[in-house]
Amino acid sequence: TIARHATPALAAAAMVAMMMFSGHGFSPVSEAAISNHRLDLPTEISTSDLQKVAAWVRPKVDFAPRLPALPTAQLEGARLAQIRDRPAAYLFYKVSGNRVSVFVFDPADLPIDGRRIRHVGGRDVYLDEKAGYHVALIRENGLGYAFASDLDEDRMFQLVSSSMPR
Repeated sequence: TIARHATPALAAAAMVAMMMFSGHGFSPVSEAAISNHRLDLPTEISTSDLQKVAAWVRPKVDFAPRLPALPTAQLEGARLAQIRDRPAAYLFYKVSGNRVSVFVFDPADLPIDGRRIRHVGGRDVYLDEKAGYHVALIRENGLGYAFASDLDEDRMFQLVSSSMPR
């Protein structure tokens, strides 16, 4: 009787493990970025000046934020958010009429990965996609960055490769 009941449970566990390790799983960081992006929350500071946003964010988070400039985008402002259980700077940009959300956070112990990987500008950039939204993830100089938008994959990678602080 135990074997008969254990077999479906083992099969289900094996299926979950196969999905996770074969690239079909979905990054929890991507999930958090898309959830925040879809809420369309208002800014807490409205400005197109990245230095003003950085000065506003700095005392509100427990890490030294290095905020990305997106040369082909218009900064609209920022607010605070959460990526999983971590405080994050949440920047709002417009790119060709599309909203792009950028989250900067401490990635310690969080997986920065995705279903696909590309090497852009000497960096590993991970991409996830769900429900029409793309998320590009990168770890750079001890920080995590998540870019979320409905822009296509190529445009997201182009945006990330041109924007990361060195």
